[in-house]
Amino acid sequence: MPRRSITDERGFTLVEVLVVVLMLAILAMIALPAFLGQRDKGQDTEAQSMVRTALVALRTYDTDHHTFDVEREDLERIEPAIGEATAHFDVDGTETRFEITERSASDTEFTITRADDGTVTRTCGVPGHGLCDDDNTW
Repeated sequence: MPRRSITDERGFTLVEVLVVVLMLAILAMIALPAFLGQRDKGQDTEAQSMVRTALVALRTYDTDHHTFDVEREDLERIEPAIGEATAHFDVDGTETRFEITERSASDTEFTITRADDGTVTRTCGVPGHGLCDDDNTW
């Protein structure tokens, strides 16, 4: 078997290297938006979970006090996990209605609202983004 010389200049041509770089760039362009979308969905899930947790605590409070007029601190005593909510978390209520709002790290606001007639709606702030449906619900 013949030995290669140290001066052997075989290798990749510039065109071959450019083709490989181009293929990697195309793969990155495909994968990056999908990755960013998944991150937004994860952040939205965290905000939705906080709103649902607050809803359970608020209903517990209503069972004991017969009103939805509550402060965040009251809900934290019922469910300590609410202390991990963002500064944008808000709960507003009266005897018959309430509104719970939390903003995700991807800047989508999720709200659960109960009207005076008992109708509950779930809305979000950025339709078609993350876990927010095109019709502004979740």
